[in-house]
Amino acid sequence: MKAVIDTSSLVSLVRYFLPFDKEGKLKAFFEENIRSGKIIVLEQVAEECKRQGKGQVIEALPFIAKPKYKTSIAGIIPNKAIYNLIDNNFINASVRSRFPEAEYRFARDKFMASADFAMMLYAYSIKDKENVVIVTEETGYSNDGKPFKKIPDICGIIGVKTQNFPSFLLENSIINMTVEVAKTSLF
Repeated sequence: MKAVIDTSSLVSLVRYFLPFDKEGKLKAFFEENIRSGKIIVLEQVAEECKRQGKGQVIEALPFIAKPKYKTSIAGIIPNKAIYNLIDNNFINASVRSRFPEAEYRFARDKFMASADFAMMLYAYSIKDKENVVIVTEETGYSNDGKPFKKIPDICGIIGVKTQNFPSFLLENSIINMTVEVAKTSLF
């Protein structure tokens, strides 16, 4: 299985999991699986990681910034079917109706340049050849008035599985934590 990971999941890894990875096993696991191509970090995601949270992901996982660890979608050209999906299925109809055509095309181009779209396009392009999942912290619930649907909703349309980061860790037996709590008295 290939797992295409998003920026928010990498941020979660760095903020909430790596501080407990005292022996570096989790970090080593991610480096090895990114290097081997089992976990995919797209160029667009790596770029977002540089800008998010003061670059804390790149600081904690510097290998993500190296070209050999990033996957490019440069050879995947959206065809007419992809444009039809974007225009008819990925767009939030209520928001679309408020856009003049020129504004809509600008919003669509911006969406197509995003890391989210890159992940979905990559997963869509390999789903018939490989088992693929997009690991994301997004949910399909609120869309905040954005013109395009969220990753889980779009993935449902294109037949690509999504999974949140903790579920991905648990399902793949990546994490086996025990927590020791020191006995202390508050009084």
